[in-house]
Amino acid sequence: MAKQQKHVQCRLERPFETETGGIGTSVQTSWIPQEFAQPGRVVKLKSDDGKGTQGDWDDGWRVTDVSRTHALDSKWVQEHSMDYKKMRKMTDI
Repeated sequence: MAKQQKHVQCRLERPFETETGGIGTSVQTSWIPQEFAQPGRVVKLKSDDGKGTQGDWDDGWRVTDVSRTHALDSKWVQEHSMDYKKMRKMTDI
């Protein structure tokens, strides 16, 4: 039987150039495979087009914090990754 991959919730940051030429930081929280969830590691994420489909790889995200809670099965994380969109659609006026 194959070992089930686990995902861990992490805080990710990526620098970007502002319209005025300064440097800003994008921050997001994401579930990533446990093997990549190491502070300081740079990872790629699949970009989301907002319609539930994933597109190109988005590079340059640095792991800045890793959740100390337990890891979840990858299958569960994928099945529930868009739950917030369903809740938002039901509760928006």
